[in-house]
Formats: sequence, structure tokens, C-alpha cells
Amino acid sequence: MDILIRWGIVFGLIFIFNLTFVVLNKKKRQKIFTTAGAVIIKKRYKVTFKDCSEKKFALVESLTNSFICATTYVIMTFFKNIYISFLVAIPILIILIFLCYSLIGIYYKKKEGSKNV
Repeated sequence: MDILIRWGIVFGLIFIFNLTFVVLNKKKRQKIFTTAGAVIIKKRYKVTFKDCSEKKFALVESLTNSFICATTYVIMTFFKNIYISFLVAIPILIILIFLCYSLIGIYYKKKEGSKNV
């Protein structure tokens, strides 16, 4: 139960930070389709984001990044040795990034495909 509470607190803090400084900030939101996550989705899934609003995509990316960071943090806390925790966290972080952004890419590809038909 302690792990879920810790995950929820970290997730909430990161999400509020992203919401405040990215989603609700118009200047940052205009650049949302040039972020690393959007570039991964564009190149791998050939998504154009023509019909996607900046605010919705920024919110989805904010939720995804919060999930990735919170999950990685909780997994890092399982290890007492800081070196081992970093060695474990780096591959987990890479796996979570590609897994989460792959799911988002598949969703947006299906969404664009259904509008083109």
C-alpha cells in the first residue's frame, strides 16, 4: 500500500508540474509536436497530427511522462544501493518510454486512419 501511495504522490506532483508549465502555457504548448515523444510517434507510426489539438496532445503527453517518471522512481526505491538502482532504472526508463509512446502512436494512427476512410 505504501508503494501505491508513493507512486500516486510522485505522479500527482509531476503531472501538476507538467500541467502548469506545459499544458496551460500557450508558448510551450505550441512546440508540443516537436518534443521527443511526438517525434518518436511521427517517425515510427507516420502520424501527422493534423486533426489533433495541441492541448489534448499536451495533456496525453503530460500523463504519459508522469506515469513513466513515477513508475521509474518507485522501481528505483526497491534497491538500497544507489548505483544498482540507477543501473536498473535506465533500462526500465527506456522500455517504458518506447512502450508508452508506442501505445500512443498506435492510438493516433488508428484515429487518423478512421478519419481518412
